[in-house]
Amino acid sequence: DQRFTVELDPEVQLRLPDGLEARQLLAVRIGWPKAPGRADFYSYDDTSSDPDVLLRQQRDIRYLLLDFGNFVAYEQVIGISGKPTSGGLGALFKLLGLADLRSTRLAIAADGVQVNRTRVAKLFTFTALALVQPDGGAERGLPNDRPDLQALADRLELEYEVSEPTRWPALCD
Repeated sequence: DQRFTVELDPEVQLRLPDGLEARQLLAVRIGWPKAPGRADFYSYDDTSSDPDVLLRQQRDIRYLLLDFGNFVAYEQVIGISGKPTSGGLGALFKLLGLADLRSTRLAIAADGVQVNRTRVAKLFTFTALALVQPDGGAERGLPNDRPDLQALADRLELEYEVSEPTRWPALCD
């Protein structure tokens, strides 16, 4: 019963380096009506990634979606959190708990492999680079023999600033 509200070209402050242009900017709000007995969030385990990840989505999710042509960015994310549940990072986040997703940027190679740069915050900010294969499997890092993927990862590292919108779209209840 999730509902989406999208606002085209919301009022934000956007500082981009020379040569980078946002082709499209959307403010997105996703949620479901608040009601007695209805959950305020849902969680699920993503076991197709390495490490495994527990993801939680709140009833009210907000983000800015920017299309730069050669990559897409989700910025100013509110309402999504997660944590690794396996491996060394799983042990660390077992102590820390869920981290809040702040930003995800992604670009897709000619063979369909997605390069994903995600920034989370929990006591400190952590940025991770991952690959998502066309079949949905995910793994951290980049292989040394794929300069095309490294070029995409470098593009995702571009420094720019985008503020929260002056107002988010209304949540549909």
